[in-house]
Amino acid sequence: MRTAALARAVGVSTQTIRNLETRGILPPAPRLANGYRSYGECHLAALHAYRALTDAFDIATAGHILILIQAGEVDSALRTITARICRHDAERHHLDDTIAALQYDPPKQQSAHHGLRTITETARALHIKASTLRVWEGEGLLEPGRSPTTGYRHYSPSLVRRASLILTLRRAGLGIPHIRDLLSTLDTDQDATRLLEALRERHQQLSQRTRRIVTAMSRLENHLSAWDGTQQSIEDTSSGQG
Repeated sequence: MRTAALARAVGVSTQTIRNLETRGILPPAPRLANGYRSYGECHLAALHAYRALTDAFDIATAGHILILIQAGEVDSALRTITARICRHDAERHHLDDTIAALQYDPPKQQSAHHGLRTITETARALHIKASTLRVWEGEGLLEPGRSPTTGYRHYSPSLVRRASLILTLRRAGLGIPHIRDLLSTLDTDQDATRLLEALRERHQQLSQRTRRIVTAMSRLENHLSAWDGTQQSIEDTSSGQG
């Protein structure tokens, strides 16, 4: 097919087709006797794959993957895709853990001081060391009260919940500065509600991206099949000429 027909098939301009070919994203198009480019199914499959990969990741990543494939570096292209999918999956897991932590309400247990817990009781409830709670306090993540008689730290139910959230976020891979910024938005229940809404919206966006990734993988498989067929035809032609 001619340049205009290929452009119409995917809804882009003819100049876009030429630019992608120049950059090595599309396979080189053979020329007809009159000098016009002639595109085939392998070009159409490559273009569909490029657009799907752009939707799933971004323009730069999509271009990089297609250029690697055109250069014959298919394994490198697949490693790039795997790395991006792993990053996407990690973000989803971290987001799930954060949402769960924000929604978590620790079981109410009786403590010796009207619902207050000592640092030892709090550490035991969270299955962590008391020294971990002291580190978080030193980083400004926790601010336990002090007994007026003994001076010992005590933790209210809300502070235990906050410590549980910090623990979940740390296990999700978040650093102390990031957690500090996140906790600064949780001063009120209204703030926490807004944050949860934002996180759920981001979760929905990631779910939609997962579907776009699935579509991109299907398009890419079609492209690889067409590309393999083209390479085989070239090899057969070369062998016949030899």
